[in-house]
Amino acid sequence: MKTKKKYPEQEALKILHQLAAGLNFMHTDLGIIHRDLKPDNILCHQGVYKLSDFGLSVQKDYFSTHCGTPLYFAPEYFNDNKKGKSADIWALGTILHEMIFGQHPYWKNQG
Repeated sequence: MKTKKKYPEQEALKILHQLAAGLNFMHTDLGIIHRDLKPDNILCHQGVYKLSDFGLSVQKDYFSTHCGTPLYFAPEYFNDNKKGKSADIWALGTILHEMIFGQHPYWKNQG
């Protein structure tokens, strides 16, 4: 995902659908929270996008530690001691924003 700055909306939605399906399987069937979703942890092989790097993943409903990449932290990282699957969904939305607009939603251009 690092090779392209922006994706056409239809392509971004196709990628989002694949990532959301993978995330749903992890959350629903395996009970795993990824905790570090970001473009660096998304791989593509022959047009199929996959989640990778499960080094910070946990098999719980909630976690209370701060880990991952701060630019992708959900609001509950700062407001709540318990963080869950919704933190992964927030990160996925942030990734979608990056795909469509070509920049992180909270990155201010200093130039």
